[in-house]
Amino acid sequence: MNNSMNNKKLTQWLYLFWIYTLLVIAWGAWVRISHSGNGCGDHWPLCQGDLIPDLQNKKTLVEYSHRLMSGAYGIIVFWIFFNFRKHAANLQQKKISVYLLVFMIIEALLGALLVKQNLVTVNDSIFRLVAMSLHQLNSFLLTGVTYLLYLSTKHPLNIRITKLNVGFLVLSVSGAI
Repeated sequence: MNNSMNNKKLTQWLYLFWIYTLLVIAWGAWVRISHSGNGCGDHWPLCQGDLIPDLQNKKTLVEYSHRLMSGAYGIIVFWIFFNFRKHAANLQQKKISVYLLVFMIIEALLGALLVKQNLVTVNDSIFRLVAMSLHQLNSFLLTGVTYLLYLSTKHPLNIRITKLNVGFLVLSVSGAI
């Protein structure tokens, strides 16, 4: 990973991975907007109790495709984590890969909670409000960490958390409310 050719390829690949992160999150938003969150029933990680469900229903197709995208995302994150743990150019990249793994696991658990507790479609409970807010906040953190990992391959980062950063995250969560 240390030579410039491999580093350039890694940088390009991580940029594409960041774009994929945005696509997975955008498709998750479409699941919510289209009221397709119950397309697989309350089964998780299976869909309608099957590994490959009947995809005749549009809601099932939308929800199942998001699960496939998310599952592939999780596999990629594990690969990144283990690869950076073994070959990262610096400690900062190793730390960022740990954050990426942690936020991905939280994202999966929050998604599972929403499905298993039937906090989808038109559920207006306070529990759903909290879970959706945390899910959206975590999506922002996941996106940010993915972008930081990409940037870390270009140059060392000086990361500081400011009141403005926190304010942005608080404002962002208001979209889930």
